Amino acid sequence: MTTGAQGSSPMTYWLVAMALLASSRRHLLLLVFVWGVLMLRRADPAVGGLVATEFVYPNFTASNFLFVDSYGVFLQSPAETFQAVIATPRPRQPGNFYFSVVHVPTKSIVWSANRAAPVTDSAELLLSPAGLSLSFPGAGGSPAWSTPPLRGGPVFSMRLVDQGNLLLLDRSNATLWQSFDTPTDTILSGQVLPMGSALVSASSDSNFTQGDYRLVVTDADAVLRWSMGGDLQQYWSLSTDARATKDTNAAASYLTMNATLGLYLFGSSGQVVWRTTTLPMAALRIGKLDYQGRFTILSYAFPNSTVPVGEEFVAPGNDCDLPIFCFELGLCTPGQNTSFCSCPPGFGSDPSRCLPSDGSAVATPASVCSTSPSYLSLGDGIGYFANKFTRAATSGRNLSECRALCSQNCRCLGFYYRDSSGSCLLLNNRLGSFFSSVDSDAAIAGLGFVKILPPSSPQPRPKDDDDGVSASDVLPILLPSIAVLLLLVVVVAIFFRWRLRRRKSRTSGHHHPTATTTKEIKLGRRSWMSDEEEEEEISIPGLPTRFSYEELEEATDGFQTRIGSGGFGEVYKGVLPDKTTVAVKRISNIGVQGKREFCTEMAVIGNIHHVHLVKLRGFCVQGAKRLLVYEYMNRGSLDRSLFFPSAAGRRAPVLEWRERVEIALGTARGLAYLHVGCDHKIIHCDVKPENIL
Repeated sequence: MTTGAQGSSPMTYWLVAMALLASSRRHLLLLVFVWGVLMLRRADPAVGGLVATEFVYPNFTASNFLFVDSYGVFLQSPAETFQAVIATPRPRQPGNFYFSVVHVPTKSIVWSANRAAPVTDSAELLLSPAGLSLSFPGAGGSPAWSTPPLRGGPVFSMRLVDQGNLLLLDRSNATLWQSFDTPTDTILSGQVLPMGSALVSASSDSNFTQGDYRLVVTDADAVLRWSMGGDLQQYWSLSTDARATKDTNAAASYLTMNATLGLYLFGSSGQVVWRTTTLPMAALRIGKLDYQGRFTILSYAFPNSTVPVGEEFVAPGNDCDLPIFCFELGLCTPGQNTSFCSCPPGFGSDPSRCLPSDGSAVATPASVCSTSPSYLSLGDGIGYFANKFTRAATSGRNLSECRALCSQNCRCLGFYYRDSSGSCLLLNNRLGSFFSSVDSDAAIAGLGFVKILPPSSPQPRPKDDDDGVSASDVLPILLPSIAVLLLLVVVVAIFFRWRLRRRKSRTSGHHHPTATTTKEIKLGRRSWMSDEEEEEEISIPGLPTRFSYEELEEATDGFQTRIGSGGFGEVYKGVLPDKTTVAVKRISNIGVQGKREFCTEMAVIGNIHHVHLVKLRGFCVQGAKRLLVYEYMNRGSLDRSLFFPSAAGRRAPVLEWRERVEIALGTARGLAYLHVGCDHKIIHCDVKPENIL
């Protein structure tokens, strides 16, 4: 097989030699010398730094120094999609060279041999019949890296294929060893990650030694784990990701990626156990566990593409679910496009960490057994990334018992207490980041406490006679300044209170306030109500868009198309001026119970955001009229698919079992969020097919 390492054919060399011989017999010595050099060049691709294509053979030697003209590249796949290289990921790092396989278009390192033992540019890679070894020329001792003892026979060739796999083959082309069997932090299309194996992150983008994060394949799942003082803490799983679907209950055997849907967990018989459903078709996928703990899959339409297609798959999908997105004890706040870092209440910001504001020290496993600890409360609405996957150390206990349990544990650095169940979750060995949220994750987290040690006694500061200032000098200046500041605060408070009252008086007489100016509104019984009825006002901040009755009447074309009805009114189809289709519920039977239903839907449902719950788009309150505006669900309610025939007189198509399971799971998730997830617990009380859209 012809390779790029062999250059011109032997016939060319022979013709050159004959021409030299024919010119003069005196050139015989020159002929022998030239022929020897040419044969040496043909036998050894390293001479002159020629980059081989697909194959190299035993007694081949490569180093960054020998292949300096090609920047350490010594072997490329047939389509030049991948290259084998001895190079450093960062310039000017002479002692940080790795034997790696690189995806050429994106310059992504997809495999490294000696990640635990980087070498210098003089280290040589030797291919021998016994395998591969990376060592220093002339140095004794063990190599920096080598392949394990091979079974089956001597190595005949080393091959790099366009799938990114580096193989050692025997004379019959049987595989003796392959890089796909020893992954580092990356998995490629077609590569198999068996149950019990793992991808391990690098320490940084320039240091390939093993980091703190692992993607592990278990017999039931694929999970991400964080190494913390000898223990592994889970922080993501494929089975809990909304982008994954379960096909069978079989035990998982291996994880792989293919061109269709992307990431798969297969059983031992080839059946799909778990699969993702969001990735586009692609000829090549590169899945990498980076040094910050994210597992990202990029899809490429062609192996030589430089730009990925479709959306990337990132796990976990939320930055605040990473163990240390900010830093230890940092507080992560999710944003629309990115997340923000700060310190929890009671902590102050240090250049690279958060420390207690009172000067106390955060406990460490080495310090907490010899000192009586105290605890700093994190307050409400602050969760911990690990609580979603951590089993409670105990349940049915009170807060004091939970605190005592942590105090008796030398590894415990803090705890979370859930009052509803009496559960106690211990934070052991190492603390990561916290997160601030109003969703279900924070609501079920409980109340968190961090173990701290009392501050040491402060040393008196020596007074500098040259620039020291005494208290008697400061007080005459400080006291008048504080008095003026307090007076200013009182004046500003009175001014804003006057403005707020004036704005409320204007709002109460106006029938069409806009959504951008109405941040708080008080709803109560007005003149249309009986004088004997008790005045009732309900304050509802953060309301959705407010419509006038005329606007909704026009949107529904005079309430022409009725699409449903319930115990408190009827539902009509409408179209807003921006062409958005909505469902408008006109409340009737507005007695005391109807008013309560309206106010509850306004205050609670208006602030609910969940993928399985219909979103409240707006409302109308005008005189005795009460209307709610919801998202329009164009497939109708579940009862139509279950009980009613189609428009042509035939029964609607029967739902497949997979559709039925998805509907049941979606309904259960929505109800779970209402019952335990949102801030104000809601009991639905009317679960029926007519209310499942």
